[in-house]
Amino acid sequence: MIKREIKIFIFIFLFLALSVHFNAWLMHPIKHIKLLSSSSLGVWHPIYLTFIIYSIIGILRLIILFFKNSKVN
Repeated sequence: MIKREIKIFIFIFLFLALSVHFNAWLMHPIKHIKLLSSSSLGVWHPIYLTFIIYSIIGILRLIILFFKNSKVN
């Protein structure tokens, strides 16, 4: 269960990183990583943003699970 959630978190992280900064990852990935410390959003913003998206998806998954389990037979 935990391995699955970690995989989901990493997938979201990679998806966000590549979709938002696709050109930077293709053209100059090392420079992009080094410039993370001077980001206006802060050094840890990729983790924060990933956690926010992961939480939203988690809430949606819980709502779906709730309705799935409370279905009237």
